[in-house]
Amino acid sequence: MPSAQTRTAGGKTAVIQSGGGAKGAYGLGIMRALFMGASPSTGYRPIDPEIFTGTSVGAYNSAIQASQPSVPAVDTLAYLERIWRQSIANTPGGCGNGVFRLRGLPIQELEPACFLHPVSSMTRFAFDSVYLANQAMIRAARFMVSDLPLPGRLIEVPDISAFFDPLPLRSLIGSTVDLEGLRRSSKELAVATSDWQSGFTRLFWKDEIVAHREVDAIIASTAIPGVFPPVDIQGVPYVDGSLTMNTPLKPAIRAGAEVLHVIYLDPVSAHAPTSRYTSTFEVLTRTFSILTAEQIRSDLRKAERINQGLAILRGEQRIPEDAGELLGRLPIVEEILRQMATQPRRPLVIHRYIPSGILANGADLLNFSLEHINTLIEQGYQDAVNHDCEASECLVPETTGDGRRTAAPRAAASPGPKRERIGIR
Repeated sequence: MPSAQTRTAGGKTAVIQSGGGAKGAYGLGIMRALFMGASPSTGYRPIDPEIFTGTSVGAYNSAIQASQPSVPAVDTLAYLERIWRQSIANTPGGCGNGVFRLRGLPIQELEPACFLHPVSSMTRFAFDSVYLANQAMIRAARFMVSDLPLPGRLIEVPDISAFFDPLPLRSLIGSTVDLEGLRRSSKELAVATSDWQSGFTRLFWKDEIVAHREVDAIIASTAIPGVFPPVDIQGVPYVDGSLTMNTPLKPAIRAGAEVLHVIYLDPVSAHAPTSRYTSTFEVLTRTFSILTAEQIRSDLRKAERINQGLAILRGEQRIPEDAGELLGRLPIVEEILRQMATQPRRPLVIHRYIPSGILANGADLLNFSLEHINTLIEQGYQDAVNHDCEASECLVPETTGDGRRTAAPRAAASPGPKRERIGIR
């Protein structure tokens, strides 16, 4: 749950980050522009958000940003960029990436830096061989005892997660997320996971993460089903939050945010080109993008209704004469009244940052090469510098002549001349 301080304070700024594997590097570029004051969405003024929410890789980025007390957001971001480039990326001369290792593939051990530890490489390969042989025996036994027809049994056999070693990811998160710093930080954090049994979203707030003194919630939020195993927390298995809440907008609003910067890692589905020749992985990732697109639209519709409801309660907008329209707004009236009782609620301002093109196709979701990461960071930065609120369908309330604000969305104003673009690579 949000802390009491967060619930009672108003006018806060939040950054919301989606899930998407290696594509999470794109969010670093967006944040760089926002924190440096290089984007028209902030009026070319630097921001230092009080609230961070995220899912999957967005949960990891958010946890780092929230765990550096008394450190400006732009400096914490510089630290996060170093992690991506030095600890996560598969750098030239390195020995794999910092997120996962494929079991039983000796070609990985032929990378230059792996030769520096030949004993470790041989030991890992030996353990991998035993593990994969054991998994093969289990699958063979299931195949033999299954009462399904032959085609069904063949479909049940493959399990690519057996080849992915999750230890690098666990080690990365455990060594880079400062729980003590998170405890002392004034910034709020919410991490979205999915209950693997019930299928419901499970949010872990900063206070709960710190109380357990473990980063399991963040690890669970990054546990892509079929790639990484579920993470057990108090007897319940949790997986990637992207399944149920890929863009945790509602938690940020619940925590008191009134200006929200939402970072997406996929272009609008209707604008994403399809390939004639696709792999199963590409089909699954596109299916997932289509499903999450509806979640996003639903969240934005709710935010717009909140703004309309506030305008009606304050006499800034007429009460709808159409009964159907009025009834459609009733479900959020209780929420609006509750929020207004605890803090001076103003209309929500939501800036959306949507990639100008495809960030990754298929297995590129797990492409952590340094070149790919640098390209994504630069693309995010340029997209934020050239941010067009009208094209991105931001929710920015109008200001009336007497200073009152209405609930109608419009493009963000762009005060001042556009600054010279600053490369960040």
